Amino acid sequence: MFIAYNLAGEDAKGAIQIIDFSNDNNPKIFTEIKFNNADINTLYYNKKLNEIVFGGNILNDDNVSVPFISKFDYFNKTSLNKTTIKNQIENNLRLVKNDISDAKDINSGSWNMKDADDLLLAPNTVTGISYEQFYYVTLARYGGLAAYNNQLNKVNYIISYDDIKDLAKYDNYIYGISGDNGTLFRLNNGETRIEKIQDIGRFGNKNGNYTEAKATVQFFGNYWPDNFNFLYSMSENGFGYYSYMSNKKMTFDELNGNKITSNGVSYSLINDKKIAFNTFFYEDIDKKISSGFSIHEIILDNNSLNLIGTEILNEEDPVYKDVENLYDASPNFIETKSFQNNKNKILMLLAAGNSGILYYTLMLK
Repeated sequence: MFIAYNLAGEDAKGAIQIIDFSNDNNPKIFTEIKFNNADINTLYYNKKLNEIVFGGNILNDDNVSVPFISKFDYFNKTSLNKTTIKNQIENNLRLVKNDISDAKDINSGSWNMKDADDLLLAPNTVTGISYEQFYYVTLARYGGLAAYNNQLNKVNYIISYDDIKDLAKYDNYIYGISGDNGTLFRLNNGETRIEKIQDIGRFGNKNGNYTEAKATVQFFGNYWPDNFNFLYSMSENGFGYYSYMSNKKMTFDELNGNKITSNGVSYSLINDKKIAFNTFFYEDIDKKISSGFSIHEIILDNNSLNLIGTEILNEEDPVYKDVENLYDASPNFIETKSFQNNKNKILMLLAAGNSGILYYTLMLK
């Protein structure tokens, strides 16, 4: 499994972890690559090309934070060498706005010049990467999408589209979520247009066209469109799902009488039950911040999200006695994986800010 994360705070310090799950009961960090001048927002493992592509923001020579992407080869865990990885990352490092500017100069007659100007003038950060013929790299805030070739040395085309937060792939389509109206969309393979699927509601800063708030999206179901559904997190608007066929959606945005902020979601099918995992934090009436994760069963027939249980990161709980900086934890990334020998048993990974990556074993009945 591959994980990208950042430390909490203003400093640009991120990392990539490659975790060995060959022993379900004893996962180990096989390799960790740390960055002292970059935040890593997104990571994509391309099995077809045997490489890992990632992006975020990096401090340039003028100490200004700018969007970037890079990549390194990954054939198997035994092929990894930190020196080789470092060299490949440096050789493949691309500053996205520079590439868009170069493409604008070269292809001035072949695509919308305003799209390029929008992306060049706006404050941006890389938030999503996916692959289908091209590497699709998304820029949040007043951003859009840049389609890179396999070598990451040329932008083939761009699309201006406000505030793209995340991408997910299904068959030959790239799906995503935008902070502008909370739009779910898809990009047809090889096409230079975005097709809106559904507006699920603006979130974060409701007074502008973009927000610093995080949003994520993934899909669950077997085929398009009859059994195709989106699971998403929407920051201050909680998390929820949208069913394409029934055109129904459900949102969970309150816990113990408090409005939650949702930073990430994950999905598992357990005993034919659709289970959603959500990370959150909230501020109670006494201004106390609580954070953790919740577990829900998705029941599409009843259009409901049934709460199964929650876990609050509590430094007074003996479970967390060896976890540092828990008071400053800010859980966002969440990933779940079924155990190979017990499909009712779930291994869950939670990125918790300065507390690092927390591992949980869950038994769901």
